Amino acid sequence: DSDSRTDPDGYPIQIRQQKQAEILGLCLNTRDLKASTTFYTQKLGMSVVEGPAGGESVGKDVCYLKYPSGAETYLCLRQSEVPIELGTGFDHLVIATSDVEAAAEQLQQKGVKIALPPTVMFGLKITGVVDDDGYKIYLVDESDFQKGL
Repeated sequence: DSDSRTDPDGYPIQIRQQKQAEILGLCLNTRDLKASTTFYTQKLGMSVVEGPAGGESVGKDVCYLKYPSGAETYLCLRQSEVPIELGTGFDHLVIATSDVEAAAEQLQQKGVKIALPPTVMFGLKITGVVDDDGYKIYLVDESDFQKGL
């Protein structure tokens, strides 16, 4: 069961009945939609997909992305007409990977600056990068992460 609507600003939202709680999507404002889309697709391996409500996947002001496998969580990038202020509310995005060291090496080869070299923190193998807008992204070992759930 699902119900498609739009939020007060006209962005599509979808309400689904589900058995357990899950994050369906995350929307990040960006200064440069094209550059951010390139970062998340070419550097982090995400794919541009149709929007969650069946809407346009890439428009003048928005782009929907997700990984080809794994959770059905969308990342929505939205062009911002005002400067991005990270503030204190959003801290970081976490992405699971099968091999933290290999992921860090591949990202570095693609020109991504590694902000946190591969290490073990809180019992997790982890590495960190920062996107063009300053958002922190941590890649964690999926098997370590699953052990903690």
